[in-house]
Amino acid sequence: MLCWIYVVLLTQPFHFASTSLLKNDDTNHKLAVVIEQFERLNRELQTMKQKLDTTFEDNHLLKMRVDIQSKDIKEVLETNAHLEERLDTVFEENRYLKNILITFLEDRDTDVHVPNNNEQNENEMGVSTSVSEPVLLSDHSKGRQAKTQNGKILPSEFQKEKRLFLQDNILTQLPAIIAFSAQLTGGHIQLGQQQTVGYNTVITNIGNAYDSRHNHFIAPIKGLYLLSFTGMNKDGPDFYLEMVKNGNQIALVYCSYMTSHMGSQMIVEVLEKGDVVLVRPPHFGGPFHLNGGGPYNTFTGILLFAV
Repeated sequence: MLCWIYVVLLTQPFHFASTSLLKNDDTNHKLAVVIEQFERLNRELQTMKQKLDTTFEDNHLLKMRVDIQSKDIKEVLETNAHLEERLDTVFEENRYLKNILITFLEDRDTDVHVPNNNEQNENEMGVSTSVSEPVLLSDHSKGRQAKTQNGKILPSEFQKEKRLFLQDNILTQLPAIIAFSAQLTGGHIQLGQQQTVGYNTVITNIGNAYDSRHNHFIAPIKGLYLLSFTGMNKDGPDFYLEMVKNGNQIALVYCSYMTSHMGSQMIVEVLEKGDVVLVRPPHFGGPFHLNGGGPYNTFTGILLFAV
C-alpha cells in the first residue's frame, strides 16, 4: 500500500506537466487562428482603402471636368446674350435707316418734271418751263397729279413698283461700316502660351463687332477685311505673337529679346460671317512679357467691302 502511494506521488508531476503542455498547444493554435484572421481582415481593409482612394480620385477628376464644362457653358451663354444684344441694336439701326430712306423716297415722289409743251400746267403751277428743274406740287395737287416719265403719265401701279425697286436697290447697295481698334495700356502684363492678349482700351468699335469682354473680333458679315496688330517686348527672352482665325494662325509677329523691341503685321483676309479673330502667343515658349506702358500693343481691323 505504501509502495502504491509512493508510486502515485512520483508520477503526479509528470501528469500535470503533460496536461499543461496540452493546454498550451491548444492556446497557441487558437492564437494562430486569431492572428491569421486578423491578417486576412487587414489585407481586406487595405484593399478597400485602395478602392476608396481610386474612387476619390475619379470623383475629383469628374468634378474638375464638370467645373470646366460649367465654365464653358457660362461663357457660351454670355457670348450668345452679347450677340443677341448686338443683333437687336443692328436691327434697330437698320429699321431707323430704312424709315429715313422711305421718307426720302416719298419726298422725291412729290417732285414732277413738266415737259416743254405743257403750257397749261406751267401756267397753273406758276413755275419755270425747264424740264431739268423739279416742280414741287401743293398738297392738293399731290393727290391729283400722276407721275410722268418722258412726257407720258405713268400708271399708279407702275409708280409704286418703281418706288419699291428704288428702295430695295438703295438699301442693298449701302456699304456696311465695320471698324475697330484696341490697345493694351495701363501697365506691363505677362502671358502664357496661347493666352489671348487682353486689350483693355477700345479706341474705335463701329458696328460693335469687337468683343472687349473676350478680346476678340467676330465678323458680322462676309467680306474682305484689313487686319493688323503690333507687339512690343518689355524685357526677357524673345517671343512671337500670332493672329488666329477660328484657332488657325493667319499672321505672325516676332519681338527680339531686347527691351522695347517692336514688331508689326498687316494682312488682307476674307472672313466669313461669324469668324473669330484674336491675337495671342503661340503654343511654344514663354512666359511672354508685353510692354503696356503705352499704346504699343494694338489690334486693328476694318471691312474693305462685303463679298
